Amino acid sequence: RLKPVLLILEDLAVALGPDGDPGRVGDFLGEMDGFTDLEGIGILATTNDLDGLDPALNPKTRPGRFHRLIELDLPSRNLRRALIDRRCAVSGPQIRPSEAMAGVLSEATAGFNGAQIAELIDEACSRIVWAEQSGKSPDIDLIFETVLSERSRPTSVGFTVCGKSA
Repeated sequence: RLKPVLLILEDLAVALGPDGDPGRVGDFLGEMDGFTDLEGIGILATTNDLDGLDPALNPKTRPGRFHRLIELDLPSRNLRRALIDRRCAVSGPQIRPSEAMAGVLSEATAGFNGAQIAELIDEACSRIVWAEQSGKSPDIDLIFETVLSERSRPTSVGFTVCGKSA
């Protein structure tokens, strides 16, 4: 009655808990195997850690539950630069870094995914707006440099709840 439907399971490895909590994985597998009439139902799962996914869910080791694996590479330097330019343009013309700083950002964000680049730009833009609203004349490049220095090259993906990394 509610078909067609696309069920999106975002960041499956995180949802199933650290080290693939056997209880959660078992419950999830039971639910997945319990679908009898899949006509009109699409299931799309995402993960940032395919190798950390339980082998019973990994299409490389156990085809059948998920039929296609689509891997997206991290953005190239040119694509990172385009993402930086576009994200800054959305924030307003007064919030753009200099050409030199945009080049530094595009080099220094090697290993970042698009969401991590967007978060970095958004944080810098928030600080710039905050400084302007406080009556200060912010050094835009210095703010971008500071935000960049506060972020190490990501080695894993996490999330933030109420300002605390999880």
